[in-house]
Amino acid sequence: MTGSRSPGPGDEHVFALFMTPEGRADPFPLYHALREADPVHWTALGFWMLTGWEGCARALRSPALARDFVGMRSLTGNDPSLLSRPCYASQAQWIVYRNPPDSTRLRGLVKQAFSHAFVQELRPQMESIVADLIDARTGERQMEVIEDLAYPLPLLVITRMLGAETANRDLFRQWAMDIAATLEPIVAPEVSARADESMLAAEAYFARPDRREAA
Repeated sequence: MTGSRSPGPGDEHVFALFMTPEGRADPFPLYHALREADPVHWTALGFWMLTGWEGCARALRSPALARDFVGMRSLTGNDPSLLSRPCYASQAQWIVYRNPPDSTRLRGLVKQAFSHAFVQELRPQMESIVADLIDARTGERQMEVIEDLAYPLPLLVITRMLGAETANRDLFRQWAMDIAATLEPIVAPEVSARADESMLAAEAYFARPDRREAA
């Protein structure tokens, strides 16, 4: 949420959370401190930050509040030119950034696509992928659960659903990482440039009519 008022107590926690390696490595003590100091906090970065469950739940359900993608992504104020960037233009269409009735319509489509019956059909494929990922680390007798399992699993499932070549999973991962880097509160120009390139490359790939035949 964006707005206009003076920063309140707790900005030191926000700075440490977003701007320091220690905060990125272990954010939970900082979230706890901010929740204790100011659970509904207006940051010096120019947006509201809610850290309590009750406040978040009320905000998400309130018809008086709306998502403002441009305002949220532009720390210097509303900047419509942001949407001229390929990455941000695509992100603005994501469900999480849309307001009703668009978000309601899109969620309905997603719910249909991920019906219980469809998920059950995917179960053998997902189990096979999990087994392959675990087998790939058996010889090393250890596994980094996030890096070796939690990250590649959804990527492999989604690429199969989209009919993409699994041989290109490292490329898909790089695209995803480049695009995800723009979700940070402050984004350097070179990060935005890489995200634009990756977004355009991903869109071009998934527009290929032969991608399912190659999968």
